[in-house]
Amino acid sequence: MRSIDTDCTGATLGSILGILKGAEGLPDNWIELLGDEIATNVRTGGLKNLNAPTNLQELTEQVHTIADKVLNYWNSDVKISSKGENSHRGKSIEKLANSWLKNIHRIV
Repeated sequence: MRSIDTDCTGATLGSILGILKGAEGLPDNWIELLGDEIATNVRTGGLKNLNAPTNLQELTEQVHTIADKVLNYWNSDVKISSKGENSHRGKSIEKLANSWLKNIHRIV
């Protein structure tokens, strides 16, 4: 990887740390520097007809809603929750782990 466009690398790292550890897992100076707001060019007319979230809480709620719909549609064994309880809808951990082995290219 060339180091020409490194903002994506930092964003990916921050996203992964946030997913795994929550906001508490991010360094304080990152949170202080970046804050909670999401900046887009919606206000200047760059993106038309887009209802973009303005902060991380709105984004998280939208992603959770969509993810839950997708998981339910595909009858997934996974359930998203804020504290991890019932995260596998009563299925065994082994069955949940086996779901990662499914062929995503197979037509259902």
